Amino acid sequence: MPVAFATNSLYVLERVGGGDREAYKQVLLPILREKSEYLHSEGVAQAVWALSNAGIYDSDVWSSLKQ
Repeated sequence: MPVAFATNSLYVLERVGGGDREAYKQVLLPILREKSEYLHSEGVAQAVWALSNAGIYDSDVWSSLKQ
């Protein structure tokens, strides 16, 4: 799946309050870990906002977003 799918999904789900943390961990966070190097600035901003809002502080994901 494209990394933009993961960032857009995280953002929308957190924005509307419909996020499932377990689904994030099983589906969306692995995509972010594997493909974060392909993100553009909007995708990074969406991911940072959504993860902060969700209270998810996975050090691998945050490190890859930082890079």
